[in-house]
Amino acid sequence: MSGFKGYISRIWSDIKQDIIKGAGRLTAFMKKKVKTEDFTDAYSPTDIAQNKWFAFLCYIPIVCIFIIIFKMRSSAFVKFHANQGFAVFFVSAVSTLLSAVVFSLIKLSVLGVLLSVILSVVFGLIDLANTFLALFGMFFSALGRARVLPFFGRIRIFK
Repeated sequence: MSGFKGYISRIWSDIKQDIIKGAGRLTAFMKKKVKTEDFTDAYSPTDIAQNKWFAFLCYIPIVCIFIIIFKMRSSAFVKFHANQGFAVFFVSAVSTLLSAVVFSLIKLSVLGVLLSVILSVVFGLIDLANTFLALFGMFFSALGRARVLPFFGRIRIFK
C-alpha cells in the first residue's frame, strides 16, 4: 500500500510543480499583454492572506452577493474584488436580460432570423468576455493580487 501512496504522492508533486510553472507563465503573459494597474501594495499583507479566497468567491455570480453582504465591510481587499466581481455579474445579468427581451420581440421572418443570428453572436461575445474577465479576476485574487480588470477596473459600486 505504501508503494501506491508513494506513487500518488509523486504524481501529485509533479502536478503541483506544473501548476506553479503554468501560473508563473500565465502571470508573466498577463503582465506583459494585459496592461492593467496593480494596487496590491495598497492593501496589508495580513488582509490579503486572510481574505484572498473570499476575494476569489466575489467573481462567482450568486456567491458574490453573500460575500458583499457578510465579508466586504471587514476587508478592503475583498471590497476591491467585490466591486469588480459585481460589475462583471451586473453586465452579464443585463446582457442576458436584454437578449431575452430582444429575442422575444423579434418576429420570425427572414430579416428577423438574420437579426437573431447577429444578436446571438453579439450577446455570446459579451458573455464570453465576461467569463474571461471573471477568470482573470479569480486568477489574480487567488494569487493575492489586486489587479484592475480591463473595462471594469475603475467602476466603484461600493464605497
